[in-house]
Amino acid sequence: MTKLINHSLLLSYNLNRHKTQGFTLVELMVTIVIFGIIISLGLPSFNNILQGIEARDIRSKINSALRTAKIESFTRHQYVIMCLANINNQCDKNATERLIVFTDGDNNHSYDAAQNTLLLIQALRTCIHNHK
Repeated sequence: MTKLINHSLLLSYNLNRHKTQGFTLVELMVTIVIFGIIISLGLPSFNNILQGIEARDIRSKINSALRTAKIESFTRHQYVIMCLANINNQCDKNATERLIVFTDGDNNHSYDAAQNTLLLIQALRTCIHNHK
């Protein structure tokens, strides 16, 4: 009779142990919902951090281009233009792709590969944040 009691206790212990392993569907769903809420609260702050990083990067590129323009203008004794440019290196006030610095030998304030020397191209767009 002792063997029977020990066997039924062992069976009952194994059944209870098997039930406590893992998570129930409700526990899993509650965890996912809480995780989603935490992410949705943190996402705007994360976007602000990324925008700040991109703004500092662009500011650094503009300062570098200004230094280059000043040095080249002084060295060459020539007008040097810095402007926002499209992918074709044409100055465009609405361009967001790049910043170019070039000599302006013909004083027309636009880049012409035959007349001017392109001194610097700074890509302004980064992969961190899309402006569209």
